[in-house]
Formats: sequence, structure tokens, C-alpha cells
Amino acid sequence: MMSNVTGVLVNDLSSPAKGHDGGFKRPFNPEFLRLADEYDDEPRTQSLILDIPVHKPPATAFIRTHPEYQAKVGILELSETREHFLVTRAMYGQLIKEKAVSKRLLVPSITLQGYLFLWPLKTTRGNRRNRWNASAKAAAEKAKENWVRIETDQELKVYTAKKAVDEHSEPLWPEMTFQEILSVAFRDKIIRIPNHKVLRYLRGER
Repeated sequence: MMSNVTGVLVNDLSSPAKGHDGGFKRPFNPEFLRLADEYDDEPRTQSLILDIPVHKPPATAFIRTHPEYQAKVGILELSETREHFLVTRAMYGQLIKEKAVSKRLLVPSITLQGYLFLWPLKTTRGNRRNRWNASAKAAAEKAKENWVRIETDQELKVYTAKKAVDEHSEPLWPEMTFQEILSVAFRDKIIRIPNHKVLRYLRGER
């Protein structure tokens, strides 16, 4: 009995459809399953980057720095939280004596795992030479073409760039302009006015 039922099913599925039933009566008929060529190309998607942190390179990560994007800007860093705030050029002149404010060289950087961040390199004021700052900038330049790990030499008081032993593919930078990267990194952390909440905090105001 089972073989008869099976035979009926096979014959039913393999026989051409009579009339147009939209595949309702014969759902496994290939004529109702075959897709047109328009479905060959899957839609391309790209993940949106909603947060870009601002900090030094992770201690154990190998990184690359962007070969073109960089800008020297005013940055206010809160020592308690390590938060970085972008200071507009108009406001920087008013805050130049504030210890928390300094010039930084912002460099987009990325790890081997694709973790994107902004590296706020410190710059030296005046003609004074700072070995930490100078060596960090040299390491960032090295990272434009090589995967390197940024390490500290406490004895010499410098940063060093340790190159990865194995060869790795070039970094996959997100399709973002430098302006777009900055707008994500400092979305709600830009100081435009003297009455900004961070400046009020530094003045001891409520």
C-alpha cells in the first residue's frame, strides 16, 4: 500500500502541470520553483559605524594608520574619564591657557581585527623637544605602510613600533570621508561655546 502511495506521489510530481495553478496543487514542480536571472545578484550591504573611540593604540594590537587622513586640532581631555572633546578653532584661542586643552594630531587607525579608532597624538608646544611625542609621531608614520604594535621603552622614554613577523593583507578602511569619521567620533563632544557643560565643570560651576 505504501508503494502505491509513493508511486502516485512521484508520478504526480514529475508530470507536467496541467493548466496554471501557481504551484498550489503541485508545489514541487520545477516550473513553479525556478527563479529568474534577476535574483542572481544578492543585495550588497555595508555595516554602519556608529561609534569611533578616541584613544591611544591598544597595548597588544597591531595597527595601521590612515595614509592620508590626519589633522592638527584642539582637544580637551578630561583626565578623570579620559574623554576627548573637539575644540573649534574659534574656541581654542580662548582656552589656550587651560591645562586640559592642547593641540593633538588626530590620525584614524585600525587594528588587524578591523577595530577603527582615532589616535590623538600629542604635539610639543613651542620649540621644546619631547621624546615621547616625537617617537609616537614617528611610530604613526611607520604604521602607514606596516602592521606595527606600539610599545613603550621606559628607560629611553620613547615609543617604539614593533613590526608584525608575518605578512598581512592591507587594512580594509571603511568607506568614510575624514569629515564623516570626525562627526561620528565627536558627535556630541564638540566645544563651540564658552558655556559648554565641560567648561562649566572645569570652572567649578553648576
